[in-house]
Amino acid sequence: MKGVAFRSLVRSLETLKGAAAVRAAYSVMPSHVASALQYGELVATGWYPIEWYRAVLAAVVREAPARDIGSQAIRDDMNGPYRVLLRLLRPETLLSIAPKIFDRYYDTGQLVIHETRRGYIRGTFEGCIGWDGNMWQEVVGSCLEVVHLAGGTNVRARTVAGGKDDDDTCEVEVFWS
Repeated sequence: MKGVAFRSLVRSLETLKGAAAVRAAYSVMPSHVASALQYGELVATGWYPIEWYRAVLAAVVREAPARDIGSQAIRDDMNGPYRVLLRLLRPETLLSIAPKIFDRYYDTGQLVIHETRRGYIRGTFEGCIGWDGNMWQEVVGSCLEVVHLAGGTNVRARTVAGGKDDDDTCEVEVFWS
């Protein structure tokens, strides 16, 4: 996992639930991971074990739902000029370039888009070794927020297959008006 994703988890939790929730999450993380995050030893451009990410996300999810964390992370990441770009592109266009974005955060696995049309997209996250249910929910929350920020309304998702603890695939359909 890319280091920036770890920082996004903590920043999103703080935005949603405040500093006390972040302190509570740090208190249940493995101490070496919490320390790396708190003291800047975990750098945004570095790559870190998926086990670390799962531990941080598990601690964060004790304070806020994984989908909410994923949604907030996208809102935080898509500020400024990116927000303007989101409004210029249709949701299905944005989601069709999602595989390239996925590769920037994960060094294993891929996102394959199977079908795209107005108001609908179906894709599969494949080869995501070491993922758990929290990670799947977080990534679905991120996808839903991208569609929302691009102007989609009544945005919802359905997991077709996978997406549970220790699944390395997850097929998802996203619908919107």
